[in-house]
Amino acid sequence: MLNRFKAYKITENDIKNLKNITPFWSKELEKDLKKLTLWLRKFQKDPINFPLRFTTNYEEYPTLFQDINNYSNFFNQKYKFIKESPRIYRKFFKFVQTYSKTLGEIKAIELICVYLNEINKQDIGEKNKLFVNIVNDEVINYLELYKKDILAQLPGDDYVKLCFDNIIRPETTIISMDLIVSSMMRYWKALAKRKKIDETMFIDLSSITVELYSFIAGMFTICSTFSTSVY
Repeated sequence: MLNRFKAYKITENDIKNLKNITPFWSKELEKDLKKLTLWLRKFQKDPINFPLRFTTNYEEYPTLFQDINNYSNFFNQKYKFIKESPRIYRKFFKFVQTYSKTLGEIKAIELICVYLNEINKQDIGEKNKLFVNIVNDEVINYLELYKKDILAQLPGDDYVKLCFDNIIRPETTIISMDLIVSSMMRYWKALAKRKKIDETMFIDLSSITVELYSFIAGMFTICSTFSTSVY
């Protein structure tokens, strides 16, 4: 899933629109970037080679977003090793979680930019509904990609199909991932316990689940806060 979460290239128009908003997400984003920098040191890498230059200045966001994209070069170097066994994966779980969450935070900023562009184009009566719809479109898109990745390994699995068929899309709130993720993780563990999937598949299925959940969680926190200010 992670290769689908790249930070986008923010435009000058996006930056202009964002200047009307206080970057309330800065504290959380800065905290996560510090954690990712700490992981560089834990792997004995010089942070200067993969800088994560946090800023609250919107004019510097293109550099910040590119830094986060470039960090994937370091992350991908380590990810194959991390997924070698459940024991190793558990040890580096927070690394995967933090990087995925950070990408979700950037996606949230992108969706706010999409919303701001839309309300500048036309007069929108139900602004909150518009923003929630923009976010939920994105969540549904990622859920479909996640489902596709799962069924590529478990073709025709009826339980997986049932879980996705039961997802409800609300009109006034952002889709919650908690139920689908908890259901999937329990299912992977049950399949592994019954020897229906091997260790490699268990790690693969668990990792894409963690990636998606952490990504959406990062996106959800910022988007939910922003939606409360949209009327």
